Amino acid sequence: MCALVGISCTKAPEDEPGAPASGENYPDKYIYTNAVFSMDEVPSDEPSSDIAARESRLVARKTTFFANLDQAIANGTLSQWLSTYHKEFTSETDAAEPYTVLAQLLSRMSEYTPALKPALVELLRAKIPHNIEVYEAEAAKDRAAGYDGYPRDLNTVHPVRYALESAYALKLLDCYDAESEALVKQLIEDCVENRAYYFDGTYLTSGYNKEIFAVDIAFWVKMLYGDQTYPLTVKTFENVWTNVTVTSYDGDNSPHYDSTTGFYLILRWGLLLGREYDLAASPHIRRIMDRMAKTVMNSGQSGKFGKSMENLYSSNKELAIDGGRLLSWDLKVGYRLYNDPNYLYIARKYEDLRFNSRNVSRWKGSIYDLWPEGINYEGQTALPTSDFGTVHVTERITSQNGVMLGRGDANYKTVQDKIILSTGRHPNSPSILIDMSYTQSKAAYDHRIGITTYQFMSAHMATVLGRPGEPFRINRPMVAPVSVADFPVLKVEQGDVWPSSAYKAVMGYDEKTDYAIGDYRAAAICSYAAWCDIAYTKFEYEGVSARRQIVLLNNGMAIVFDRFENRSGMPLNAAVTYNLWPSIEQQGERWVMQTGHVPTTVSVPAVAEIPTAFFFPQTATSTRMRVETDDLCSSYERGKTRILVLESTEPLQPGETAELLALIVPVKKTESIGAFLDNVECEAVDEGYLLYLPSPADKADKIVLRRDGAPVVNDMIVVQ
Repeated sequence: MCALVGISCTKAPEDEPGAPASGENYPDKYIYTNAVFSMDEVPSDEPSSDIAARESRLVARKTTFFANLDQAIANGTLSQWLSTYHKEFTSETDAAEPYTVLAQLLSRMSEYTPALKPALVELLRAKIPHNIEVYEAEAAKDRAAGYDGYPRDLNTVHPVRYALESAYALKLLDCYDAESEALVKQLIEDCVENRAYYFDGTYLTSGYNKEIFAVDIAFWVKMLYGDQTYPLTVKTFENVWTNVTVTSYDGDNSPHYDSTTGFYLILRWGLLLGREYDLAASPHIRRIMDRMAKTVMNSGQSGKFGKSMENLYSSNKELAIDGGRLLSWDLKVGYRLYNDPNYLYIARKYEDLRFNSRNVSRWKGSIYDLWPEGINYEGQTALPTSDFGTVHVTERITSQNGVMLGRGDANYKTVQDKIILSTGRHPNSPSILIDMSYTQSKAAYDHRIGITTYQFMSAHMATVLGRPGEPFRINRPMVAPVSVADFPVLKVEQGDVWPSSAYKAVMGYDEKTDYAIGDYRAAAICSYAAWCDIAYTKFEYEGVSARRQIVLLNNGMAIVFDRFENRSGMPLNAAVTYNLWPSIEQQGERWVMQTGHVPTTVSVPAVAEIPTAFFFPQTATSTRMRVETDDLCSSYERGKTRILVLESTEPLQPGETAELLALIVPVKKTESIGAFLDNVECEAVDEGYLLYLPSPADKADKIVLRRDGAPVVNDMIVVQ
C-alpha cells in the first residue's frame, strides 16, 4: 500500500445558509481555468424524467420476475428457478426465508399454488431434519470445546432458526405434518425452552446482531405455538421486543450489518406479528431508519463505515460499496411506517443502482421484493422533500461508560455518529461522509474525524480502499510522540477494521477511550457549498486537541483545514494522510493526481473517468508532502494503494499549534491541472486563510477559512 502524507455541540445541521458575510469583504479576482468542473455543471436535483425512468426500471423487475417464474413452470424447470431464487435471496444455503416469502405469495396469488406448493413443501420438509442434523453436529463440536451444546453462537443458532422457520412456512401452506412437528417439538424441548443462555425468560440484549439472531429462535417458537406451550421462550422474545423497541437499541455500525442482520429481523418480527405501531412508535427504530437513509450517498451507493463490504471493478478504478440487498427493503418498510417519501426515494435510488448498474456484475440478479404485500409501491412516485436537506448529522446511543449498550440499558446516552456533506440530491452531486462514531460491535474506533467516503459524478474521489483499522491508512489527521519511528506510515501489520496489536503497542493510546469530542456541526453555506466543523478536545493523547473543517463545493472540490494544539507536555509529530488508489498519474512538489476513477451508474456516465488531485498550500506551519508505499497493508490493498502524507517539518512543541491545509480537486482536463494549481492563491489572514480558486466562470471562487467560525464562500456565510 502506498500512502500520501502531508506532514457549542450542534446536533443537527444549521438551517439558515446563505447570509452575506459581515465585516470587510476581500476583493474579487478573475482567474480562469478549464481544469475543473464549473459550479453549474452538476445539477442539484434530479429531473423528473430521470426519476420516472428509474421507477419504470424497477416496475419492469416485477414483470421480469414473474415472467421467469411462468417460464420455469411451463418448461418444467421450476426446481432450477427455485435454486437460483434462493441463491439471489440469501447466501445462507440452509435458510428457509426465501421459501417463506413464496408461501406468503401463494396466499394472494393462488394461480401459482398448483406448481409452487408441492415444490415448496418438499423443500421445506427436507430442511427440518437437515438443519437439525447440522445443529447436532455443531453442538457436538461445542461440547468438545467445553460448552453446553445449546444454541450459543451462529454455528448452532442458525440451523435451529432455519428448522423452525421451515416449520412455520409449512404451517402457512397447511402442510405442517406430524413427522415434521414431532422433530420440531423435540428440538425445542431439548435445546430451547428454559435453556440458558438465551431462553430461560430473563434474557435482554445489547443489540449485537448475534444476540438478535438467537432471539429469532424464540420468535419462531412464538409464531408456531403461541404464548402458552413454551412460556419461558416466549417471555424471552417479549422481553427483547420491549428492549429493542422501547428501552434501548442501536445497530452494529456497518452498512450491511445494519441492513441485513438484527435491524432487519426486528422489522420482520413486527410485520409478521402485526406490531407495526410498536415499530413506528419506537425512537430507536426511527433513529436507525433515518440514519440508514442519510448514509446512502447521492449516487445511490451506501456510504462506507465500520466493517463495510466492497469490490473493485474496471481495472481497480471503480469501487462498489455493498450495503446489502435488504437495505432498500428496510427503507421501503420505513416508508410504510412513517410515510416519509425520502425513505422511498432513497430506497429506489439504491435498489436501481444495485440491480441495474453497468459494471457491477456481483449485484445483478432478478430477485424482487414480494413481501409484505404492496411493499414496492408501484405507481407511486417518490420525490425528496426540501426539509430533508442535503447536509446531515447523525447520532447513535451507547452506555454511559462504554462503546456498547448494556443489556436492556435504560441509562444510555446519545453520542456523535457521522456527518454527511452534500450540495444536492442528483447522483452526480458531490457527497462526503465523515466518521465520528465509536459505538457498537462493528465500529471502526480509530476512523474518527476521517473522510471515509467521497463521491462526485457517481465516482469515488477520495474514498478509503479496504477497511484498515489504523488512522494512517485512511484520510485523517494524526499525531504521535517524536519517539515513534517511521511516523506516520508505521511499519506495522494492518488490522481489519480495528488497529492491529502492533500499531497499538507502538502508539500507546487506547483507540476506544482516548478521544473526547467537543463541538461538531454542519451546514449548507449556500446552494453550492456545504461545511462541517469537528473539534476533539482529546485526540489520541491527553492534552492534544484536533479540529477539522471541510468545505465542499458543488464542482466536487473540497478544502480540508486541520488544526492541532499540543498541551501534552511532550513534543509531537503531526501529519494528515490520504489514501490514494489505484495509481499516481502526475506529481509535483506539493501535489499529486491519482489515476481516474470510474463512476458506478445505471446509464452512460457524464464522464468516463475522473482523476483527483490533492494539493497542499503552504500554511503558517512549515509542511512538506511525500508519498509512501505501505508494504504491510492487507493483500486486498497491496499494490493498489499509496499513502499521501502532509506533515509538519518540525515537531509540535508543548504550547504550539500546527495548521495543515489540503485542496482535493476532481479534474476535468488533466493537461491543465498543473496550471490550475499554480494559480491557486492561498494567503494567511488574521482570521485564518484566504483562498482564490481558479474557475471556468472567470471569477475565482473566494474562500475564507476561519479558525473561530464558519467559513466564507464568495461572501456567503452560515448564520450561526
